Amino acid sequence: MCCQAVGQSHVVRFNDVVSTSGMPRGYSKFSRMLARKYMVALRYYREYAAKVTTGRPDPRTLRAWKLWEDIDKTTGGWLTLTQGILAQITKRNDSAVIAVSSDHILNAAASLLLYNLNPYFDLRCVYSTAEGTFNTTKAMQQVMDRFGPDVVYVAIGNTTQFQEAASEAGMPFVPLQGHEDAHNLLEDLQSVGSSSS
Repeated sequence: MCCQAVGQSHVVRFNDVVSTSGMPRGYSKFSRMLARKYMVALRYYREYAAKVTTGRPDPRTLRAWKLWEDIDKTTGGWLTLTQGILAQITKRNDSAVIAVSSDHILNAAASLLLYNLNPYFDLRCVYSTAEGTFNTTKAMQQVMDRFGPDVVYVAIGNTTQFQEAASEAGMPFVPLQGHEDAHNLLEDLQSVGSSSS
């Protein structure tokens, strides 16, 4: 899909805005600039992920790791716990992790990089919505349309808005309000993983 200016009622994915080739005449200068910005962000995201996975970090990456360690320490290990949850989900071949964020798509991608969650999220599985339950529900519906009806969907989140959207989409909701919820979820995932092995 070509880049388009995105209104508040639209759900955006990286795939929607990363191509300027073949853009028909009539697309605004702003749309072309936005597409270029997304392409640069996508390239940086992929390059950073490659540095992390190959173990060849540059000084900027090392500073980012130090920042991650500081954030993790300050939050009582929240980032490590989140990585543990995502690792349990993604180690199954029949599971996918989807991010639905009310932030701008670039902010959502930057958060994944900053919190070192990018190994668990393919950018094609990052959705951005404008704030509001309707749009979050629409994003969830797009995810369900993409993966089909023969899939079990579970929403994990920390806001009542996300819980309401999950309910409207017919998804079970697992709240993550704090460390206790996260520890319980990780234990549940580990017990499911060990029983299916």
